[in-house]
Amino acid sequence: MRGCCFENGANMGLRWGRGVAAALLLTAMTAGTHASATPMDDGLIDGQAWFEGELLDLSESWGGARACLVWREAETVECFRTLRELEAVAASVTPGGDNEGDDGVSIQAVQCSSWLYLYEHSNAGGRTLQFRDRGYWQNLGPWGFSNVTSSFRTGACRVALAESTGGGGAHYPGTTSANHYESRMVSGWDNRVSSIYLY
Repeated sequence: MRGCCFENGANMGLRWGRGVAAALLLTAMTAGTHASATPMDDGLIDGQAWFEGELLDLSESWGGARACLVWREAETVECFRTLRELEAVAASVTPGGDNEGDDGVSIQAVQCSSWLYLYEHSNAGGRTLQFRDRGYWQNLGPWGFSNVTSSFRTGACRVALAESTGGGGAHYPGTTSANHYESRMVSGWDNRVSSIYLY
């Protein structure tokens, strides 16, 4: 699990040990954050993400974060102040949970660019939420992004966007093929997506 800290705006590349992360997680859970949510493999539960060394509950607030990535297979759920910071990390994360070398820096680049970017505003504006895991429906509510998406960008995999949780309700009728950028949602679909699926 990645935990990234910043000091005076500079990324110090600090990696949280599992003991520290577990202690913070226990504190957060005791405070009542998503106690009934589904646990993730890295110990976090839906909606929890690291931001500058602190554990956020994104369903409550993103705080100063503007871009967050969720990749459970790689045990990486992390938020950043800018999309540029997010993309620097996303380019070097690999599945399996061992995402750094001896110097604490990620050393292996991902081979299949299949990220899905969801944007808060049209033309890729506002906050960004990025997903990589494939093969199951992921709900946006815990991440503070249900009924928020106004534009999106697909990666190497086609996607499905649904109006209700778990893939329920109507599905987005516009283009959702691989390597597609939708600068604005088709009529009637602005701020309507509640769950996503990467094929």
